[in-house]
Amino acid sequence: MTNTIIGKMGSNLICTLSNIKVLTVFEKVLSLVIAFLYPVKELFYLIFIFLLINSVSGIYKNVIRNKEKFSTKKFRCTFEKLISYLIMILLVYIFEDILLHSSDYYITRIVTVLVVLIEFKSITENFDFITGQKVFTKIFKEVNKLFTNGTK
Repeated sequence: MTNTIIGKMGSNLICTLSNIKVLTVFEKVLSLVIAFLYPVKELFYLIFIFLLINSVSGIYKNVIRNKEKFSTKKFRCTFEKLISYLIMILLVYIFEDILLHSSDYYITRIVTVLVVLIEFKSITENFDFITGQKVFTKIFKEVNKLFTNGTK
């Protein structure tokens, strides 16, 4: 009786130990991926924030102003856009890191700025539609007046 109890406990212990071994390998791989992507994590965050602002303003524009129903299909498109942006940044980063041996990642930053500008343009269009005015155009004109009046 005692041998069967110990045998069952032993087999459970072996299963647990093998799970720990697999988990440790998974953790090591995950740690390597995180360490590799660490230099560009802020770029991923920046894209995510702008895409989130664009999504919220787009939902507000369509649901509140246009009285359209919220559709998961449109939300899925936003998710697909996020994944495609992140994959694009990842590929540029890998190209720059492995092939060009660059540690400054200028190309990756430029591509990120272009993606952010695309999202910013969409955000401004959403805010213009929501407010019924060209809000950002007015802000840019006022800022431009401050700089041009100071130089004259």
